[in-house]
Amino acid sequence: AKQEATILGQSIGNAQREMIVVQSQVAKDPRLVQAATTAVEHLKKAESIQKKLFEECCKDKPDCKLCCVYCSDIVKELDKAQAEHDSILRDQEAESAGHDHSHSHDETAKTEKK
Repeated sequence: AKQEATILGQSIGNAQREMIVVQSQVAKDPRLVQAATTAVEHLKKAESIQKKLFEECCKDKPDCKLCCVYCSDIVKELDKAQAEHDSILRDQEAESAGHDHSHSHDETAKTEKK
């Protein structure tokens, strides 16, 4: 269980680093920055819970029920972080689609002027 808890902690750390990159990529849009910041906060909570899980797993006789509670709480925080990330992706896709759509209008307008 210690090894799994360690791997989980590494995965959460990787997700945190990725969200920091996302934050820098969306820095010009305050709404997306807020979503990225919220996702990072959920990942920090998951990391904090993971540390408790690891400590419990290191005991001679870990409390299995407590470990289950920790795991459940970690999943909830990761789900919340994922929802924020999905929101960012949807907004970026919508913005990109809107940009592509308006770009095609510009090209049509140039063609019609000729």
